[in-house]
Amino acid sequence: LPAHVPIDDPNIQGEMMRYLEEPWRAVIQKDVDGLNALPRQIDNDFPNLGRYSATRRVARTLFFGSAPTYNAANRGIDEQRIKLGSILPGENIPVFSDALRHLTDRATYVYYQNNKYWYSTQNNVNRTAEERASHIKESEVDQEIRDVLSKRLIAMGSPLRRIHFMPQSTNDIPDDMEMKLVVLDADSPHIRGDQESAAYRKAKEILVNRGSAQRMFRNTLIFLAPDKNRMEELKNSVRKYLAWRSIVEDKDALNLDAHQNRQAEGKTKTARDTVVLRLPETFIWILVPYQGKGDQEILWEEHRLNGFNQDTFFDRILKKLTSQSLLYNDYASSLLRKNLDEIPLWRGDHVPIKQLREDFAQYLYLPKLLSHDLLRKAIETGVSLDAWYRDSFAFAESFDSENSRYIGLIVGKPVSIPVDSSGMLVKPEVAIAQLKEEKEGTDNKGTKGPSPYPQVTGTDTSGQVQDKDKPKLTETKKRFYGHVETDAVNFFRTTDDLEKEILKHLSQVDATRIKISIHIEAFNEKGFPKDIERILRENGNTLGFGEVEFE
Repeated sequence: LPAHVPIDDPNIQGEMMRYLEEPWRAVIQKDVDGLNALPRQIDNDFPNLGRYSATRRVARTLFFGSAPTYNAANRGIDEQRIKLGSILPGENIPVFSDALRHLTDRATYVYYQNNKYWYSTQNNVNRTAEERASHIKESEVDQEIRDVLSKRLIAMGSPLRRIHFMPQSTNDIPDDMEMKLVVLDADSPHIRGDQESAAYRKAKEILVNRGSAQRMFRNTLIFLAPDKNRMEELKNSVRKYLAWRSIVEDKDALNLDAHQNRQAEGKTKTARDTVVLRLPETFIWILVPYQGKGDQEILWEEHRLNGFNQDTFFDRILKKLTSQSLLYNDYASSLLRKNLDEIPLWRGDHVPIKQLREDFAQYLYLPKLLSHDLLRKAIETGVSLDAWYRDSFAFAESFDSENSRYIGLIVGKPVSIPVDSSGMLVKPEVAIAQLKEEKEGTDNKGTKGPSPYPQVTGTDTSGQVQDKDKPKLTETKKRFYGHVETDAVNFFRTTDDLEKEILKHLSQVDATRIKISIHIEAFNEKGFPKDIERILRENGNTLGFGEVEFE
């Protein structure tokens, strides 16, 4: 067969060159047959190909079938003829298809068009792409990885508000109470079980410091690191993509013909797809810091992302975090009560909600919450429970230290608590004592008076309210009225505050009918010009003011 003719033999090659132009000698030595020729390298790189010397046999056949007719109108031979000239009975046919694909992808002088393959004495764009890929700077590769990875994660609609991609210094990660996923850079890869990996060193540095200061809110950081063994493959893919993209951008300067242009565009798309596929294969290590209760030492958990299925990249990350309880996307009021009692998080008989937010952002022995909204919902749910005295806590707007009592104490009913609330959670037994005292009409000084708080009767011997003695609500009010004055400068700020702090809560109660009236009064000592008066009257009528009055 043509595949068995050793073209690298000097006598055979010398005889062939009697019928070929001199440039073909370089083609043979580089892309057909020779000690350092590309087909031999491909066979060495892939043992399944090297078993049959499949690439060398395919290259020899292609050379014999295409070189003599290079100047013909219909040049080249199809894949079936190449296989007929290369494969012996009983050999694995798909192996030779793979060999032809690798040769076409990497060879400098092989062309493919309209299902025909041929050798040419002119370089194809593969050679140009190889040369450009070898000169691409490492910083360009890292930047492209950052750009593609950030677009992939952000486009997936991540429930995490803060994702920081490849920070160059600890200053790049803010020290605040928002949960953050930190994607480490290509120079900080990880290897399973290596406590001194570059990823761990970078993660520990970010966890402890922000610039020259110590980081306070450490429980808001989770790290995603690349795998060291896969990183070089990803970088090579990125280099190829950048090289092919640059060829497409410079097609006019390179004077590419129609075939070369189509080849470059196809290669660019294929290289881009390869980069996208290798990203989730490379960034597979989740590193999470934690502490045991009462421990000073910071420990780390490492978890590998496995499986692809139909999940997006970020879905895989989130599922791994939540399934391993590394991150909570749901937080029950009962678990909050448990943390309050066992850590404990109480500051005396109560704890300010702002303090709780700081605690959960700061201490590594507390659960990591996907968002601070989970804490707010847990508080609202806990306060509204019928069995609040047993399973959760009470809520108060503030504490009157002079009279040792809680103001605006709320238990066993729905409550809406702003994220930045200045209120506090109160221990159940303390709330019960105050409610019972107020039912009896007595404050700490022993004075009598009507009780503005929910009513409670009786406790059992353990100090808990008995089920038959649950707090009873006072008579409900049916009408709300409020009046506020503002000026033109602060109008929008005032209406925004009204919407957040008043209208929002009124709207949460079913069947509430809300009526809003706007009263505007303006005074000018010099009087209003006639044109302004006319404009105000017309605009007022248009806006439904009715009759606009001037005095």
